[in-house]
Amino acid sequence: RRSVVLVVAIEKMKKASKARPFTDDDLRSIFDTVFETISFERHNVTHAVDSIYRYFRSISYEIRDTDQKCFKLEAPAQLVAMHLQGPNIRHQVKLNMALYRPIS
Repeated sequence: RRSVVLVVAIEKMKKASKARPFTDDDLRSIFDTVFETISFERHNVTHAVDSIYRYFRSISYEIRDTDQKCFKLEAPAQLVAMHLQGPNIRHQVKLNMALYRPIS
């Protein structure tokens, strides 16, 4: 479901007027469409099982808007877009995507 919503959001962006730059509101509206608020609990116990997938590779992304704002983690699970400079740039959140393939 989420991947379909993301594809629809990207297709809408392709059809939008190219005269207007991408803004915070554009990114926020895409995230609001794709992601939903979830509650979470922190546990100190983990459980592992055999996977039908194997790790393929990972990609790290830095996302910035037209004002060069980047993501910073606020509270336990909230990303906020803000300007980070100098030593504060270390607080920038990078989105890491791990890609897995089915074991064949």
